[in-house]
Amino acid sequence: MLIPYISSKEEGERYGLIGTVFFSLSLSESSSSPTPTLLSTLRSTPHVGCGPFRSSDVDASVSWLDSGASFVVFEVDPEAKEEEIVSVPSVAAAIVLLPPNRVVVRIIGGENGSILPSSSSSSSSMLTLSPSLCAALHVLKDHVRGFIFSIGGSVIATELVSAIKAHTGSSSELIIERSVTAEAGVAIQPLDVGRLHRQGVNVLSMVQRDAKASPEDIELETSKGKLDIGACITSCIRSDRPDGLFTTVVSDEIGRTLGLVYSSRESIIEAVRCGRGVYYSRSRNGLWRKGDTSGNYQELKFVSVDCDGDALLFTVRQLGVVPAFCHLNTRSCWGEDGGLSALERTLAARLVDAPPGSYTKRLFEDEKLLKDKLMEEAMELAEASEPDHVAAEAADLLYFAFVRCAKAGVSIADIEKHLDRRALKVRRRQGDSKAYRIEAAKAFEEGLKNHGASAM
Repeated sequence: MLIPYISSKEEGERYGLIGTVFFSLSLSESSSSPTPTLLSTLRSTPHVGCGPFRSSDVDASVSWLDSGASFVVFEVDPEAKEEEIVSVPSVAAAIVLLPPNRVVVRIIGGENGSILPSSSSSSSSMLTLSPSLCAALHVLKDHVRGFIFSIGGSVIATELVSAIKAHTGSSSELIIERSVTAEAGVAIQPLDVGRLHRQGVNVLSMVQRDAKASPEDIELETSKGKLDIGACITSCIRSDRPDGLFTTVVSDEIGRTLGLVYSSRESIIEAVRCGRGVYYSRSRNGLWRKGDTSGNYQELKFVSVDCDGDALLFTVRQLGVVPAFCHLNTRSCWGEDGGLSALERTLAARLVDAPPGSYTKRLFEDEKLLKDKLMEEAMELAEASEPDHVAAEAADLLYFAFVRCAKAGVSIADIEKHLDRRALKVRRRQGDSKAYRIEAAKAFEEGLKNHGASAM
């Protein structure tokens, strides 16, 4: 699949909808912890790799991982002398301190940054890797999730990919970096991305996705080395249906299924380009832009391809006066859902327009009451022991917690993003209790007891 370069929060939000993106850092940025501005870019989409780092930047790389980076990229020159910071021994000693599934190595050196044989200038049967590169791959492969290679030439031969994988192993991720220009006369095409995808290879490249772009604009950008995201997705999937359509599951941001629809290659490209839920209507034999008639349109957040490459998952933010996906005006084609997502929507509605006597409205307006109830319910949950009692007290606490979130404009998806980022941390806090908080809770509990005694 395609891995786009990003350089800003806006680009992360635009290009991150197809999966992993790569945030290219300057030398000064990769040698220190991320600034607030850089953090906003890093957290603009869930799956961001960043770098390059050198062996001397390992502490900084940990800060980036702890801040939410999915993986960090270290540069290695197989020809470098042992004492150099990009040498194999230097980088190997640095990355051994990091989780292997969070490290990617970019191979540098040689002509135009590539020490691989040019697949366009030699016979495919004669493709061989240099001894120094083979040695580097052997040393590093068990300590990384994958490798990035910059490859020149107009064709990326299957034999070259096979030669690399023979040394990296089948479990290592392989990423081809193609920074080409119109002058070089070698512009990678979406079909190349699809061909490499079927070989288990990703492509790192500049991209374009513009809702106002004309076909001529897209052709020009492609000639400059910028790839159209939608076209790259369609090159990586296949359909075994007679009509050539792709089964598409639509879900919201917390994974609740909204419906089952179909996509065509044209609808996929259009959905990515305009950032909305766009599908193919079999009854109308044409594009179906969800919401154009009902007003219940969708903001497209993520597009993913299944393991077989023949079905899609569209993750969307369902919008509208009544945020319903189904033609029956229910949120889902399987009726209304319950649980936390239903509670979230109810609280959002109460915040805008609550009926007379609404307790939720009272909590929105009385900050002290809401704070007291949060503390009270947390204490009751801490004291509960029987399973059903624990569940009931947890439900009470979640209600008040979600009132607090709704008042602050925080969604379940926002909370999940924080949980996911915490799961990525390399360095962990000790997690001891905070004495001043414990004392405050005890004082609050004592106050409740005194209040209850005086009431009697």
